[in-house]
Amino acid sequence: MTENRLKKLNFGAGKDIRNGWDNVDRENFDFNKFPYPIKTNAYDEIEARQVLQLLDNPERVLQELWRISKSNSIIYIQIAYFNNKGAHNDIKTKYYFNENSFKFFVEHPAETSHEKLFEIISLYREPSWFLKWCPNWILDKIDLFLSGIYQDIHVKLKVKKLGQERSHKYGTPPPGISRETTKFFSRTFLTL
Repeated sequence: MTENRLKKLNFGAGKDIRNGWDNVDRENFDFNKFPYPIKTNAYDEIEARQVLQLLDNPERVLQELWRISKSNSIIYIQIAYFNNKGAHNDIKTKYYFNENSFKFFVEHPAETSHEKLFEIISLYREPSWFLKWCPNWILDKIDLFLSGIYQDIHVKLKVKKLGQERSHKYGTPPPGISRETTKFFSRTFLTL
C-alpha cells in the first residue's frame, strides 16, 4: 500500500533545508521568472519565510503560489513588519508590509480575477522579544507612536479554487484554450 504523503514546498528555503519538503532558493530557482516551472495543483502546503519582501512582484508571486497549490491547501507567510528597524536591515528589501497588506490583497483580488483566490485563516503580528509579555491592546496603542513594537507578521492563507482551473492574465489557461487566445481576449476586453 502506498503512503499518501502531503507534498510541501519550502519557498525561499535559504539555510532552512527540510527533509520531506521541496526546498527552493535563489541558488536553484528564479523567483521573478513567471510562470514557475512547477505543475499546477502540485502542493498541499507552502511556507514562505522572510522572502516575499525581496521579490520584484509580490502580488504576482502570490498568484503563482495559488496556481501551484491544490484547492484548500495552506500557504504560510512570515514577513518583517514594516514599522520595525529590522525590516530595513537587508539592502535587497523592495517592499514593506503591515497586517492590512494581506487583508487588502485577499479582499480586493487583482483586476484579472473577480473571485477571491485566498481566505485568511490567521493573521498575527509578533511582538518584539522585549514586549512579548505586554497585552495586545496596549501594543496596538503604542504602535501608533513608536516603532519596533512588532517584529514580524505571520499569515496563513487557505487556497480557494472553484471547479475548473481559472485563467489569469499571467497564469495557465484552462485546458483547450491557448495562451495566445487568452492574451487576445484579455487585451480586447480590458481595453474596452
